[in-house]
Amino acid sequence: MFGKLVGFLYLANVIFLSAALNWTKKQYTENCTCAQNWQLQFMNKYFIIAILFNLFGFFSIFINKTWSVIFEKYLVPMMSVLTVGHVAVAFSYFFDLEKKDCDCAKGPQEKLMYYISFIQVIVVGGSLLMEIRASR
Repeated sequence: MFGKLVGFLYLANVIFLSAALNWTKKQYTENCTCAQNWQLQFMNKYFIIAILFNLFGFFSIFINKTWSVIFEKYLVPMMSVLTVGHVAVAFSYFFDLEKKDCDCAKGPQEKLMYYISFIQVIVVGGSLLMEIRASR
């Protein structure tokens, strides 16, 4: 039961991350030059890596127990650190957009991405605390 729930969460996250990846690509196709910088490129790469990570996590639940152990022991901590970096870059990016008054990047998707960054902080922070607690 727990494995199916986690698998569902991985797939749900793939859907969100795909929408986020689409949002970053949209910033380039609409010639929104004030939104195009290294932070947007970093977020674009992060979303690709995170999609692959979540797909691997989904398949590791159902394919092989060894893959699941490798995933949890090595990949989850690395992805947690990368996610913390992503959140820092995302907050910086959104504050820069506000400072620049970049109207072409504003909209409901931009606000959703901003608020999702807060959720990521809570999820990753909670995951790291649970991991530390479990290792004691």
